[in-house]
Amino acid sequence: MTLNGAAEMPPLFFITPIPSASREAAAPRASEVWRFAMSLPPDIDGMNKERAQWAKVALDAFQLHTGVDDEDALADLLGDLMHLSDREPFDFEAALDRARDHYAAETGSAPY
Repeated sequence: MTLNGAAEMPPLFFITPIPSASREAAAPRASEVWRFAMSLPPDIDGMNKERAQWAKVALDAFQLHTGVDDEDALADLLGDLMHLSDREPFDFEAALDRARDHYAAETGSAPY
């Protein structure tokens, strides 16, 4: 359980031990991972990793159900949410604007 009472989510990324013989060859890969981690935006309330994991669960479920590949998954899901908004009382553009505002608040960035 996390501090907010939610169930703890499994990690999105797994670190595989590197055999000693290949550590030198893997060094650039390790530095790339570090560079990626350092490029993440600020996490104002310490919840962004968890938020990303929730989104990953939804995206994985979408891919499992539709069979869409990794390259197109996010765009296809967003497009299908637009189709849903056509048929349900949702305003997709308003929801997207609100999502951008939430993201800005959660990362301490300027609102969109």
